Amino acid sequence: MSCNRRRTRVRGRFEGVITVQGREIPVMTKNLSLKGLLCHPDSTDPALEPDLECIVRIDLGNDLHI
Repeated sequence: MSCNRRRTRVRGRFEGVITVQGREIPVMTKNLSLKGLLCHPDSTDPALEPDLECIVRIDLGNDLHI
């Protein structure tokens, strides 16, 4: 396998919601990649801990979200 793997992150500020342990936490993205994103919560929330499984939703329109 090649060691010249390219990692691409796209900068972008999008409002989103992280659902973790049944709670929805508003966030603002900083950058996105095919494998993840860097974001900041709108407020400090103890439910956000590293390595917890979560769902991320970014609304692009009324009925369109990723």
